[in-house]
Amino acid sequence: MHKKQIPKNQLPITRNKVELRTRCIVVQSSLENFLTCKHKTLVAIVMANLLFATVHVYLSLAGAALVFAHMGKLVKFLFAPFINQ
Repeated sequence: MHKKQIPKNQLPITRNKVELRTRCIVVQSSLENFLTCKHKTLVAIVMANLLFATVHVYLSLAGAALVFAHMGKLVKFLFAPFINQ
């Protein structure tokens, strides 16, 4: 019996989204552990966003700005439950 194949565009979470979340968490947490300043969480978030934006500059300046804005929302969504603990 063959399993029904689901097309890639219909998968709920694609491999790229999982990789993006993992890379974002790894980069931000590594930066946060490395930094020693008072606001190291905020600085780590901004630096991780800038890093991802500069990687996407080769596409276009508008693309880099969109990545910077989107990554900020993603990080806020991922870490919001843990901030007020």
